[in-house]
Amino acid sequence: MKKLAFLFLIAATVVACKKDDEDTARPVISSVKVNGTVSTEHDVNASETVTVEVYSTDNKELNQLKVEIHSADDGHSHTEGSTEEVLPPNIGVWSDSRIISLSGTSSTNTVEFAIPAAIAGHWHVEVLLIDKDGNEAIEYVTTLHVENSNLPTFAITATPAVTNYEIETVVGGTVVLTGTVADPDGLTDIHVELENEETGEVIFEQELIGVTGTSFDLGTINIGPIATAGHYHLHLHATDALNYMGEWAVDVHVE
Repeated sequence: MKKLAFLFLIAATVVACKKDDEDTARPVISSVKVNGTVSTEHDVNASETVTVEVYSTDNKELNQLKVEIHSADDGHSHTEGSTEEVLPPNIGVWSDSRIISLSGTSSTNTVEFAIPAAIAGHWHVEVLLIDKDGNEAIEYVTTLHVENSNLPTFAITATPAVTNYEIETVVGGTVVLTGTVADPDGLTDIHVELENEETGEVIFEQELIGVTGTSFDLGTINIGPIATAGHYHLHLHATDALNYMGEWAVDVHVE
C-alpha cells in the first residue's frame, strides 16, 4: 500500500542528505478517537457520520496529517510480518481521505466521514503524520465494522462446503447452493454469477425467477461442471423493494 503517497506535496522542502544537526526524531500520533472512543475496533452503522479526532506532537514542527478510509476485507495487515483475520467480503465500495496542513509542536484535528447508505463490512481508518524535516510517525490503524440492517440477508449452504470464505473443488466439479434470502422490505431480484478472477470472464450466470416476498427459497442452484482450473469469484446479488442490494460472495479454487 502506498500509504505515504501524500508526501509528494512536501517533497520539495525535504533535503535529500540531512546534516548532522538536523532533526531526525519522529513526530508522534498521541491519540486517535473514533466517535469519541480509543479502540482497535469500532462498530458503526451505514448512513451515519463517523468522527475521527487526532492529537499529534513533534519536538520541532509538525507539517502534514492524513486520515484515510480504505477496505479491510482483503486480509492485509499494517503490521510487518502479521496477517489480519480472514473477513467476509465487503458489500459496496467506500474510500475517502483528508490531508491537513499543520504547524507548531502539537495539534488536535477532527475530521468527519459520511458512511455510504448501501455498504456493509470492514474498513480501516489509517492515520499518517509527517513533520517539517520529513520524519514520519508510526502509523495508527483502527478498524470500522459497518453494520447495515437495510440490506438483504443470506442463509446459504454450499457443497463443497465453504471454509474461510473459500470453496475448493476439482476440474469438472459442480458447486451446489441451497438456502434462503430475506429482507423485511420485500425482495425483487436475485442474480447468481461465477467469474474467472484472472480473465474477468463470466462462466456461469443465472437470474432467479419469481423473486418476491420477504423471504425467498433459492431451491437448488447447480453451478458447473467447471471445465477449467483456476480461481473464481462466486456471488449472489439480491435487491429489495427499496433498491438496497446485498451480496453473498466466496472464492472458488478449482484444481
